[in-house]
Amino acid sequence: MRQISNKIFARADCADFVGREAELDRLLRHAKGKSDANDLVLLAVPSAGTSELLRQAYDRLFDEQEDVIPFYFEVKASDGTARNAARRFLSEFLLQTVAFRRRDAKIIDISPEIDEIAELAAPSYGHWIDRLVEIYHRGTENDHGRSFVRNCLSAPLRAAIHDARSFVIIDGLHVTDQLDDGKAFFETIVDIFSRASIPFVFSGYRRFLFAKTPFETMPIEPLPFSEAGELATRLSAKTGVKLNDQTRDLIAVQLGGKPEFIESFFASASANEIDLNSFD
Repeated sequence: MRQISNKIFARADCADFVGREAELDRLLRHAKGKSDANDLVLLAVPSAGTSELLRQAYDRLFDEQEDVIPFYFEVKASDGTARNAARRFLSEFLLQTVAFRRRDAKIIDISPEIDEIAELAAPSYGHWIDRLVEIYHRGTENDHGRSFVRNCLSAPLRAAIHDARSFVIIDGLHVTDQLDDGKAFFETIVDIFSRASIPFVFSGYRRFLFAKTPFETMPIEPLPFSEAGELATRLSAKTGVKLNDQTRDLIAVQLGGKPEFIESFFASASANEIDLNSFD
């Protein structure tokens, strides 16, 4: 697969992303409307690299096609409340839509204020973006209830009516447990997208999401032994931390094939100038 020119949300370079070919292919096909249904839920094992898989899919969609607007949103504990999360969802959707339509990923890095985002929008789609900006501003006034949350989360569906079709990725849904009114937030998302005419992916820990939606599911397991070893080898080359065949295999087994654990292990070794070419 060719190297993408923009690394937007992905943390690893395309060339350093190991495994997940089948899962990534399925996500890209799903985004382009080549699935039997619009819905898909990723049931993730913690630290198995699910978020990076989704970010890699986002970056490829941003870089390699112009028809479907990729939109990635991760629920964060720092949102605090369902209202704050919904308001950020709307802001991120407008930001990423404008960046994609202008073919300029730097806009996402700059993260302009909401009114500046509206100014950057082309006239051909500025009218419906203005309506969504109005909804956003109502969140600073007197609209604090569930209707505001629903209006924000419906933004991709509203855009689709105006031929701005997106592929919606909502990551970290297990974190809704940590938000005030998070249960209602989750239920609203499921209700809204159960009637969506656009492809979407929900993702979160499988112990949270299992049997909680009527949507099709795809499990994301840790990397198999061979791919975990390959990841360790690539990280060794990238960080300069020395490795041998025996310690590579030990790392793959002891860290359970979980990419986040393996990456953190090499980062720590590199920071402390410790090689991993002996069992000591």
